Order: sequence, then C-alpha cells, then structure tokens
Amino acid sequence: MEQIKEEIDLWQRARVFAWVFGLFALCLPLVAMQFTEEVNWSLGDFIVFGGMLAGVGILFELAARSTKNTGYRIGVGLALLGAFLLTWANLAVGIIGNENNEANVLYFGLLLLGFIGALVVRFKPSGMAFVMAAVTVLLIMIAAFALFLGLGSSSPTWPRGIVVATVLLGALWIGSALCFRKAGRES
Repeated sequence: MEQIKEEIDLWQRARVFAWVFGLFALCLPLVAMQFTEEVNWSLGDFIVFGGMLAGVGILFELAARSTKNTGYRIGVGLALLGAFLLTWANLAVGIIGNENNEANVLYFGLLLLGFIGALVVRFKPSGMAFVMAAVTVLLIMIAAFALFLGLGSSSPTWPRGIVVATVLLGALWIGSALCFRKAGRES
C-alpha cells in the first residue's frame, strides 16, 4: 500500500514539474528578447508556442490518466515530445532547408500517420509500438529522400539539420515504441 502511495506522489510531482517546465519554456523567448535582437517573437509566435505546449500537456494528461502503466505513460510522453519538437522546428526554421521549403510538409505526414495509426490500433500498447516503429521508418525514409535529392542543399545547415533531426526524433520515437512494447507485455 505504501509503495502505491509513493508512486502516486511521484506521478503528481512529475506532472507539476512538467507543467512548470512548460511555463518556463514559454517565458524563455520573452527573457531572451530583452538581451538580444536575434530572438524577435511576435504575439502570434507566443500564442502558437503556448498552444502547442498546452496541447501536448493536455494530450499527455489524458493518455496518462487512462493507465497506471509507467511504460505506457513514458511511451506517450516520448511520442508527444517528438511530435512537439518536429512541429516546433518545422514551423520555426524548417528541417529540410528553411521553413518555406515545401518538402517540409512531408514531416507533417508523420504526425498524421501517427495519429491515424493510434486510432486504428485503439491506443493499445502493442499496436502503438508498431505505429511508432512505422513512424520512425518513415522518418528515416524522408531524410534519405531529402538527402538523395539534395532537397534544401542551399541551406547553410544542410545536411547536418536533416541528420540531427532524424537521429533525435528517431531516438525519441524508437524509445517510445520500446516503452509501448514493454507496456504491452505487462498487460
């Protein structure tokens, strides 16, 4: 009984930390704007970023409340973190070239695939493991396609930007798939 109470307390502290961290992340650009002209956000930028943070937070809360399985919760967290980072990077600077490169829309297909896949497997852990693995494979295929065709090669960060984004997002989503797989075996 004491162990269950400790797990609940830990979960509550983690949730509070996550929401405070989100608020802190929203304030960072505001503080940076006071010290440098390189960060120049409009009200719209803050609204979009705040909406993204709130959306990810609410989706995680809903998913995490639906289960007590820690592996599933971590899997959801990693999947949502990857989706958030992909969206933020793509809107802010773009992954392939710059934010105006039309090839970047391919990355939003990953999010659509993940969402539709989650609905098809009804958010069951074993199915979610497969969906996240499929999303990762498609991520690698998009990167290979962009590198092979030289998409965004005029960017000073090419090909580093594509490679770094692929490695980071791939690691998050494979980690998510492994957590879902573990959760599926435990249920």
